[in-house]
Amino acid sequence: MYEHALVPGDDGMHRVAVVNDRLGMKVSVEWPAAEFPYFFEWLNLRSGNHAVGLEPSTHHVAGDAAAREDGSMIWLGPLESRVYHTTFRVS
Repeated sequence: MYEHALVPGDDGMHRVAVVNDRLGMKVSVEWPAAEFPYFFEWLNLRSGNHAVGLEPSTHHVAGDAAAREDGSMIWLGPLESRVYHTTFRVS
């Protein structure tokens, strides 16, 4: 897994894409940087099983325990909620 330090566009959005020129395909993901400040790329490069994962995240790849420890864990109180906005495109 790779962590990427993305720089949001002037509109505050992060954008990533996987492009396969040979097949003429593109998969892109777009989200507000403030909602998912971290981004990870997961790869499976085993022969015959190639895959890639594009993973916006609310906290670092070290996981829940590390987020609790460093204070970055997002906690919701009773009756609180959060809304996330993510756009996926396949073309």
